[in-house]
Amino acid sequence: MFMPGQALADTIVAKVAPAFTHVQVEDRNDIQFRRLSLSEGLSQTRVSQIIQDDDGYLWFGTQHGVSRYDGYGFHVFKHVRGDPGSLSGVFIYALFKDSSGTIWVGSDQFLDAFDNRTGTFRHYSVDASNPTVIHISEDRQGYLWLATSQGLYRLDRTSGETKRFGHDENDPLSLSSSDIKSTGEDREGVFWVASSGGLEAFDRDTGQVQVRIPLRQEVREFSFHEDSHGVFWIIYGSGNGLGIYDRKTNTLVRYAFEDETTESGLSGVFAALETTNGDMWFATMGAGLLKFDRENVRFIRYRNDPSDARSLAENRAIALFEDREGNIWTGLHATPPNVFPSDAPPFLKVWPFAGHVDKLGESLVNTIFEDREGAVWIGAGGALNRIDPDGKTLQVLEPLGAGTSVEVLAITQDAKGTLWIGTLGAGLYSYDPSTGQFTSYRYGQDKADGLSSDIVTRIHVAESGDLWLTTWNGLDKFDPATGKFTTYKRDPASSAEAYFSIVPDGKGSFWLGTTAGLVRFDPKGATFTTYKHTPGDNSSLSNNTVNSLYLAPDGKLWIGTQNGLNKLDTETSTFEAFFDRNGLAGNAVSCLLSDDRGDLWMSTNRGVSRMDRAAATFQTYSASDGLPGEDLTGWNACANGGNGRLYFGGFTGATVKIHDDARKPFVPPVVFTEIQAGNLPAQAGPATLSGTGQASFTLPYSARNMTISFSALSFRSPDSTRYRYRLEGLDTNWHSADSNQRTISYAELPPGNFTLTVQAATTRGDWNMPGAGLKIMVLPPWWDTWWFYGAALALSVTALATFYRYRLAKVAAQYRIRLEERVGERNRVARDLHDTLLQSFQGLTFRLQAARHLLPKQPEEAARMLDLVLEKSDDAIIEGRNAVQALRDTKGIDTNLVEAVRSVGQELASAASVVPSPVFRLDLSGRPTDLRPNVQEEVYRITSEALRNAFKHAGASLIKCQFDYDASGLKIRVCDDGLGIVRGAHDPAGKRWGMAGMKERAEKIGADLAIESTPGKGTSVELTLKARPGSWWARWWRRQSQ
Repeated sequence: MFMPGQALADTIVAKVAPAFTHVQVEDRNDIQFRRLSLSEGLSQTRVSQIIQDDDGYLWFGTQHGVSRYDGYGFHVFKHVRGDPGSLSGVFIYALFKDSSGTIWVGSDQFLDAFDNRTGTFRHYSVDASNPTVIHISEDRQGYLWLATSQGLYRLDRTSGETKRFGHDENDPLSLSSSDIKSTGEDREGVFWVASSGGLEAFDRDTGQVQVRIPLRQEVREFSFHEDSHGVFWIIYGSGNGLGIYDRKTNTLVRYAFEDETTESGLSGVFAALETTNGDMWFATMGAGLLKFDRENVRFIRYRNDPSDARSLAENRAIALFEDREGNIWTGLHATPPNVFPSDAPPFLKVWPFAGHVDKLGESLVNTIFEDREGAVWIGAGGALNRIDPDGKTLQVLEPLGAGTSVEVLAITQDAKGTLWIGTLGAGLYSYDPSTGQFTSYRYGQDKADGLSSDIVTRIHVAESGDLWLTTWNGLDKFDPATGKFTTYKRDPASSAEAYFSIVPDGKGSFWLGTTAGLVRFDPKGATFTTYKHTPGDNSSLSNNTVNSLYLAPDGKLWIGTQNGLNKLDTETSTFEAFFDRNGLAGNAVSCLLSDDRGDLWMSTNRGVSRMDRAAATFQTYSASDGLPGEDLTGWNACANGGNGRLYFGGFTGATVKIHDDARKPFVPPVVFTEIQAGNLPAQAGPATLSGTGQASFTLPYSARNMTISFSALSFRSPDSTRYRYRLEGLDTNWHSADSNQRTISYAELPPGNFTLTVQAATTRGDWNMPGAGLKIMVLPPWWDTWWFYGAALALSVTALATFYRYRLAKVAAQYRIRLEERVGERNRVARDLHDTLLQSFQGLTFRLQAARHLLPKQPEEAARMLDLVLEKSDDAIIEGRNAVQALRDTKGIDTNLVEAVRSVGQELASAASVVPSPVFRLDLSGRPTDLRPNVQEEVYRITSEALRNAFKHAGASLIKCQFDYDASGLKIRVCDDGLGIVRGAHDPAGKRWGMAGMKERAEKIGADLAIESTPGKGTSVELTLKARPGSWWARWWRRQSQ
């Protein structure tokens, strides 16, 4: 072989073997393919390129953009007019991830690089002619090599500069063609160029071809791969499309498959893949997928089977790729991609049998059994089916005769090799494999020793040779020697006692599964003991429909029910239940088996579970592990076979565990696929959201309602992936979620810092630690920020200071007003005392002096004058008492005016000295209005004075006080039905009843005081005050203070 940079006088031309070498091909169907669909969001059907980015997403190149896949749906990148960051074109020809993780896309006449940080594309120009890039590779120096129909281009990613290489007619050492198909380095670093002229070793330093391997036909696809064993594979899209270049002999050997012509129309190999475990796979245009069997030097072929929905969707495969989990993806010509595991799954599909279509058109397996010779017997499709030990031949047996269907529910084999078969409606059959003869045992209503029912669900062969049968009308014991049946029933009168399972307890009794609970049967006394579900009692059976039973060596009884797995402690008669939240695949547990290690296996409605009984932990198996489907419930079909094989059957078919799963559990990365916050646009794609590390997100207070979607990038069985999440700062516990609950919402998050952590685990993997984290900061509202608090504090201090000064000034003003009122009042009282009491005493003094002069000479006149002095003394005492009372009332009121007046009136009425005492009544109309404090006090004093006068001087039987509030103001009227006032008594110059003081007070507050009295008809005092309420601030303050 040449050295790079070595100048040669001529190119070495490889020899091409003239004849095709035929290789053996074997067809198989032991792989379950999962088919993607357009309904998941794939932008277009045909996928020609598949890669995986550093985050773990899969990228599919189609004829209408690039579709990024997260296991559940697609995000499509395509050209959007007016968006400079979108993809330049839509028809994808090349898709490549370089050593830095950048994704390169060749579309139409454009070359783009994806910026994962921004979710946008950068655009590159190859040259002025804008050739279409159909293939991209990277050499060890970091250069990108672009294959186009107009030449080969080398791209410097740092500078963006390109250099072209092509065919030069004047240079025999140049490339043989400018129509470049693909490029790449081999294990030694030699750079190879595949073009329309052949495959050529190209020296990048000299630009010369060192080795040329010519091909004689026009090729559509052309590339090579040197595998880990040093085999140099050449693949091309015409003929059989497969060859091996032998470097030692410089010879190309072309291969043809033994059952195909060498020049079939739609043929050729379009893609080659070497998996991480060293297997070589080839995608062909018409022959499906080929796997090279190195040991036997043959190819294993996988093609479409129209009767099998889990087979390859079509036979024209155009792309191959292996992801990090070990799944192989194949792009197809006219259907969406398919995926399958690269390593051998632990389970192998048994039913539906390849190429066989049963008459019922269904996959339901009622029962399954492996006999001593290794043949597998299956009750399905209305018949008894036998599969040879080699798994290649199917024999259909019809106990009721050709063309007559029968549902087989139970199969077992006795010590003599006889098969016993229970059916749905056709009773019990025995089958002799050596003669092929069936013997029928049917229900006989008139036979006391006959079969109790034609529905036989389970058969147990006892050591004695007797058969124990569970039926829909009791438990039967059958003696094959006599042909007689003995029936046991809990209720002999019942005609419907359905039993589904039976297991001996090792002590002579049996455990039975029924639709009405778990039953223990003692044949000696023919007694039945029933265990049932008790609502609210977690130590009782979890469900009354018991499908399957297994008695462990430690004496614990395991019960598969329609809602949970149960373990019975026979000593305490208590049950412990296990559900999907404990790791169980599904809660409907159909059939139980134990393997050689003592682990418990069970079929469920969501796959198969394996339980470590000591640790009480579960592992789950799904369709990606070889199961025909998830739902393996039905008629509780399972069986142990030879060499540790475990068989399970149900609605989706039947499967067998052929070996332990040696695959290392995959721990998938978790990505945030979309975040929607409030009314903000949804974000998806950039590394800040989709990266597997901790990203950050800041939310304004107005957009604190969040919806977050996430996915675990595990593609083997996405629907079986488990999730849990926790929002630190809000949640204290983990929240569990299944694959259908990958969107969570938070409403009105409080301001603060939070961290959302999401973890995932595959069916048999551990939680990915620490998981994907999203730091969320919710900003506080503007009224909950430091600057607002500062401004509010400053404003509050200013307001308080202002209010304090205002209040201080107001209190001082009120104090001055009160002081002036007190001084004025005392002046008035002093004036009253001067005008009344003092003048009265002065007059009395004068009269006493006159009486003294008259006493010696005129004693009678002196006595008359002394009597007058005594009368005047009484008047003076009354006037003095009134003045003192006025002084006492200067304290004012602090309560409601109406209530204060009512209190005065009631007090006066109760203290009246006359018998009977006057009746006091207060009436109110309108809504009371607040008065200024000084006005209210004067009104109170005027009204109180009027009431005192009425009680003391009127001699009335009824005294009324009427308050009338309206828009114009306040009117108070005090009236009585007493003696009335003598003319002149209420004159301002008068000296009785305190009328002068009342007038003075009324004038002081701007009120009108009117007094009307008629002798013998009573007196009316009316005070009218025009509306003068306090200021709005005073009214508001009083309301807030109430």
